[in-house]
Amino acid sequence: MTSTHHEDRDPPEEPRPTEALRLMTWDVAGAREEVSRRQAKWLAASPYDVMVLTGVDARHQALDEALREHGLETLAPSRPSSTGNDHIVIAARHHHLSPLDVPPPREQPHRCVPAQLTPLQHAPLPPTPLVIAGVYVPGHGGLSRRHADKRAFKHAGKVWLPKVIAAAGEQPLIVAGSLKLQEPGEFSRFAELAPWECDFYWSWARMGLTDLYRATHPDQVSPDSRWFGLDDLKVQRFDQIWISDGHLPGSGCSYDDQPGREGLGEFPALTAELDYGPRPRGHHADRSSGRQSTS
Repeated sequence: MTSTHHEDRDPPEEPRPTEALRLMTWDVAGAREEVSRRQAKWLAASPYDVMVLTGVDARHQALDEALREHGLETLAPSRPSSTGNDHIVIAARHHHLSPLDVPPPREQPHRCVPAQLTPLQHAPLPPTPLVIAGVYVPGHGGLSRRHADKRAFKHAGKVWLPKVIAAAGEQPLIVAGSLKLQEPGEFSRFAELAPWECDFYWSWARMGLTDLYRATHPDQVSPDSRWFGLDDLKVQRFDQIWISDGHLPGSGCSYDDQPGREGLGEFPALTAELDYGPRPRGHHADRSSGRQSTS
């Protein structure tokens, strides 16, 4: 006769809350259904808590459906367009996503998705609710078309974004996506861009938002490909993450080019770790150079 010896073991520890929210934004470049499902599988296995996905093809729901099949919560535009690969999907784990009670902008409303992000009861994160807005600024077509679409979207956004900020109240606010905001330090490299491009960038700072990549990398300039996110130095820094002043200071912000290495798309993802807790006030951008300073 044999017997089995059971050792006395301590019960497994509950997951300890982390002090950082792992965020990423990625232009999925209008992927076809098969590629979208592969993208969803990669995203589900990634370490990110919240994902803002832009350039989603509205002609199929493969990415949204596959993400939910993998157990992530998703939120898509309330007013989808029937054509084009210019939609947004926000995906999250450890959180509940619900639409923020702010109407979309009148110009291309499917390019903006504001959401209330609430940690689930047993999430390994502090129980800090926050607001996230996914934005996909127009940037395709010929030069005149790009400028016309972007200017129209800018004017609509200048009305819409303050409403999102007001709805967030004292909660931390994150605005992320393919924003195509032209930083003044880049201006000399892009002769086609008008001065209002730089004002578009600074209008976000004037609303109390901080460009996290620039705050994390105050001296990062070309020709480093990670500055632009691509090896082509004629491409500006499209993907950006902005955070409300005084909230969620970033402990890191960098590009992840694994999607390209995995054959999942042509663009890298922009990632960030956001620390829970207040950040000292007075941290702002130097409007002449785009660099951060303290006062």
